[in-house]
Amino acid sequence: MLHHSHRVPMRQALALIAFMAAGLLLAWAVPIWTGFERIENYVPIHTMLEMVAVVIGVLVFACGWNAYSRALPRHAVVLACAFLGVAMLDFAHALSFVGMPHFITPSGPQKAIHFWLAARLLAASALLLVAMLPPGRAVSGRGRFAWLFGVLLAVAGCYWVFLFHPGWMPETYRPGTGLTAFKIGAEYLIISMNLAAAWLLYMQMQRPLPFNAAALFGAVCAMAMSECFFTLYATLSDVYNFTGHVYKVVSYLFLYRAVFVEVIEEPYREMALMGDQLRATLDAVPDVMLELDLLGRYHAVHSSRPETLIRPPDELLGKTIRDVMPADQALVVTTAMEEALTKGTSAGAQLELELADGPHWFELSVSRKGGACGPDTRFIVLSRDITERKQAESALLERQAMMKASEAKSEFLSRVSHELRTPLNAVIGFAQLLLHDANGRMAAGQRLHVEYILRAGQHLLEMINDILDLTRIESGDGGLTM
Repeated sequence: MLHHSHRVPMRQALALIAFMAAGLLLAWAVPIWTGFERIENYVPIHTMLEMVAVVIGVLVFACGWNAYSRALPRHAVVLACAFLGVAMLDFAHALSFVGMPHFITPSGPQKAIHFWLAARLLAASALLLVAMLPPGRAVSGRGRFAWLFGVLLAVAGCYWVFLFHPGWMPETYRPGTGLTAFKIGAEYLIISMNLAAAWLLYMQMQRPLPFNAAALFGAVCAMAMSECFFTLYATLSDVYNFTGHVYKVVSYLFLYRAVFVEVIEEPYREMALMGDQLRATLDAVPDVMLELDLLGRYHAVHSSRPETLIRPPDELLGKTIRDVMPADQALVVTTAMEEALTKGTSAGAQLELELADGPHWFELSVSRKGGACGPDTRFIVLSRDITERKQAESALLERQAMMKASEAKSEFLSRVSHELRTPLNAVIGFAQLLLHDANGRMAAGQRLHVEYILRAGQHLLEMINDILDLTRIESGDGGLTM
């Protein structure tokens, strides 16, 4: 069963393949139409179709060779190098076709068909290799040059044999009788290779793949159907030959789509996806993100909470921090940027700004953008609202102060209890002894003074005890009785 990532492109490819297969079946079932046994002025039509194929082959090479990644996928390198060779062979085939001027040596059907078969074999071999190799492998810079050199060497060998030693090759076409058994057998070999590649690609599509396998599947199926037409033609300019070339162009378009999507469209899709993920991440982060230059000018502003901005983003862009902040707060930002300029980063700077809902505290993290320092240096500034943290710190300091005050009070009361109540009890006790022991022996005035001392001491002791009782009640160690 196809993996879900291939289903939509596979349905699109199968729709076109089914239409092309219907055309092929119609060509097999219906005799060639009268008047189409030979197309007049076929040479320019043939040349145009071949040049379209050559251009597409070169585009496949350009897209695959100049891809966005240094470590190119192996299948992209194989297809790029192979179809540069295919384009060169197709070009030679077009120039060698019957009716064309001499291409180094006289043009003719044998020469044209030899270049044709070489191009088709190279294309089918490359696609079969891509279908057979494990996906996901990368090719280094040296590796891709090795593939390119190998293909160019093979193409050069074909040119040398077909141009200067055509007698080494078997006969492929006989005027009056048509295609030879060798030519038809070679075409069926190419068809078999393309069908094998189609089957292998279909089996690979049971799992996700790093390339557009559906487009490659369409390419090999279209190539196989194209080759079927080249087993049917009797003359080099009949409708079968023409239709086969049209099918070949369609197969090249499938291939170009596969390579173009992977090396051109897919990186942009990945970049767009990464952009969406980055925006989602930034929206989830409570920090304000700013991009400033050396002058403190705003170049970008992002915040998921606009209420934490000193002004709306469109009012900040183009202005400097000195335009929108008090001088002392702008100095904090400037100092952090200067530290980031020399060290690369800065963290921990704090400033207080007056916003619409009151004062807010912010902590800055600054990073120099890029490695080089210069007049165009930019800084990424993350500003985190730490108002709640500052409030918590303030509340903690207040609690600590209260605890210290409570400890001081406890120490004071301990001293009161020990250093005042103890000697006061002694004073009261001695006053009571004086009154008891000196009863009748003490003058009235003296007795009055001792009684005054006793009353004052008892009153002071009661006040001290009341203070200690209130303290115990405040601390929860005591209670009231009615």
